[in-house]
This record gives sequence, C-alpha cells and structure tokens, in this order.
Amino acid sequence: MITTNCINQFKQQLSRIQPVDTIDSQTRFASPRRGFWWKPPTGNLFWFQNAKSASSLYMELLTKLGWQRCHFMDIKGDDNYFFGHIRDPLTKHRKGITEVFFYREEFSVLRKRYNLIMMEDWMTVISNLHSFDQHCMSIENLIGEKAKEVYWIPIDTELDHKTHTLELLDFFGQNVPSEIADWFLKSSRINPSTEAEEIFYQQLAKIQPSIWLIDFLDFDQCLYDTAVYFHKESLVTQGR
Repeated sequence: MITTNCINQFKQQLSRIQPVDTIDSQTRFASPRRGFWWKPPTGNLFWFQNAKSASSLYMELLTKLGWQRCHFMDIKGDDNYFFGHIRDPLTKHRKGITEVFFYREEFSVLRKRYNLIMMEDWMTVISNLHSFDQHCMSIENLIGEKAKEVYWIPIDTELDHKTHTLELLDFFGQNVPSEIADWFLKSSRINPSTEAEEIFYQQLAKIQPSIWLIDFLDFDQCLYDTAVYFHKESLVTQGR
C-alpha cells in the first residue's frame, strides 16, 4: 500500500546516497532544468521521464490522462512529489547507446560500415560513450541531487511496475478511467527493438564496462539499488 509515510521513508533512504569523487564537469552543472518533466492537469505529483525505462509506454499513458511535458521552472510550490521509473543503469546505458547508434545522424557513416563496427575494438569504444543525449546519459548527469527527491519505481524486478504506478496515481488523486487502465495493463512495449538493434545490444552487453563508466554510473546504481531493496522489502511486508 502506498502512503505518504512510505514515500518519505524512501526519500530518506535516498538522502544517504553520496556521489563519487570522480565527478566530471558535466555532472557539476547537472540541474533539474536539464531533465524532462511531466505535469498533470491538476495536482502536485510530477513525473520524471527517464529514457530507456519504459518511458514511451508511460508517456502514452500520461498523455491519455491529459498530462503534458513541462519545464522544471514551471513547477511551483514546495509541497510537490516526484516519481519516475528506473532500470539497471548499465542496461539502460547500453540500450541508450544502441538507440543513439541507430537513430542519430552522427553515426550514419558508421552504420554504413556496420560489419566493421561489430568488431570488438570498435564496440569497446562505443560501449563507453555517454554524452550524446538523454538516452545514454546518467540520471545524475541530467538532474543531479534532485534525483534523491524522486520516488523511483524499478521496471526490471519482480515488482509489477504498471500496477504500482496506477496505485501511486490513485493515491495522489490522479483518476485513471477503467478503459485506460485496462489498455495500459494489457499493453506491451511501445517501441520494441528491431532484430539488428537487439544483436547490437547483445554485443555491447558482453563488453566489460570501463572503470570510468562504472564511476559515471555509480550514483545511478545507488539510486537503483535503493529502489530495488525498498520495493522488495515492501513486497515482503505486504506478504506478496
């Protein structure tokens, strides 16, 4: 069951997370203004759009409910709550790299030499890229310390993230009509990977991440681990 106390306990656990010392220059300038936020027609609950974490599905749900993308500076007041969806950071990063490679114009020349790119040395270089866009950037790199105020819902654990999200919306008075809820619960992935993308991702997934990349994702890993542990304990408490 979702309660205000439950959400505050989760935020308390997040507050203990400390960033690693090896912060790059972009992270120092991270700000909530860099992220993509969504607001409801009314209410004080806001969604952070975290790429490669079922974001297309949730964007479609919230659009059906009348939510709109907004600038963080448009979020007024102090009594606000934020939620978002999260997955294993390295998986998200590698899936983000895959999307960047297949859809960003900067990689068009490399795509024409696809067989060359599948060579190990090239794949190792590509696997450690991070700064092209939000698909492969870390949460920390995007919104910094604001991430500690977000109620994170993991999408890749035994938690039923769809049902949990609907429960969260209901708790905050965000009405979800039954026909939309039924559509949402029965929906599969909105933008499934092509066969070529899946092969490319599987090749990336085999590559050991560099120490630098591990440091880059450390804060996100702490967010994710905290969310996974918190929701696992909640399921045990509720006897699910």
